[in-house]
Amino acid sequence: MGDRDDCLICCSPIAIVAKGKCGHGVVCGECVVRSRYLHDEIRCPVCKDEQKWVAMSSPGFAPDMVEAPSAAALRSAPLGLVFTDDNAKTLVNGLMGVACPQCRQPQQSLQALKAHVKDAHGGVSLCTVCLKSRKVFMHEQRCYSKKELDLHNRKGDAAINDDAPIEPHQKCKFCKGQLFFDELALALHVREKHFRCHLCERRGVDADRLYYGTYPQMEAHFRESHFLCEHPDCKDRQLENVFMTEFDLQAHNVNVHFKGKRGKAGKAARQINLNFMVG
Repeated sequence: MGDRDDCLICCSPIAIVAKGKCGHGVVCGECVVRSRYLHDEIRCPVCKDEQKWVAMSSPGFAPDMVEAPSAAALRSAPLGLVFTDDNAKTLVNGLMGVACPQCRQPQQSLQALKAHVKDAHGGVSLCTVCLKSRKVFMHEQRCYSKKELDLHNRKGDAAINDDAPIEPHQKCKFCKGQLFFDELALALHVREKHFRCHLCERRGVDADRLYYGTYPQMEAHFRESHFLCEHPDCKDRQLENVFMTEFDLQAHNVNVHFKGKRGKAGKAARQINLNFMVG
């Protein structure tokens, strides 16, 4: 596949020519940087081979054949990007830099950017949730007034030109005031930070009723809705000491706590409480 004037992905004129070892130069440098910088994707979009390095060139400076950079040059190349001319390097660094979404003025840090948009652009602010999770260049983030930001958090944003819509941010019912980028981000947070009742999950209980903020809260649920082993030896066996039925709990007691024991305690443990319903 030969070189072309427009990008295979975004269809814009190619302002930065990007070629890796495979030699495909049909995707613009901006799309290559977006893929590598924002999505950790280093495969060529044409042949799907991993490209440990990509040569970035301005049109007219792109060589027909790209030589592999030296090991020393590759070690100092951010994201495996090497440059054949200073103009290409300036353009790429501008994409990855901290620039104002309103005026594209570069800033030294994210904190400086937040102060700049507030002071220079009528008191607007950036969404901290989007800054953390939205996969766009910094200059592609959106700015909001206080009222707009509240609406953005609750309702999301519509698409703007080629910019995809933004879903409403999601609240964790266990973490006061904490917002997450979308439903997937919230689901991952809940799975990682909170506690799921595996017995209710087996019963097919709705997902929003499976989780508890802390383990003591879920343990209280175990006592109320399931059968929790309260034996001292099971105190630290979280999730292993709760059972779906009383029969399962009794079997656990016999096999774990009273196995081989004689006397009243062993006899009591081996007594199975069977309740029959006749109707």
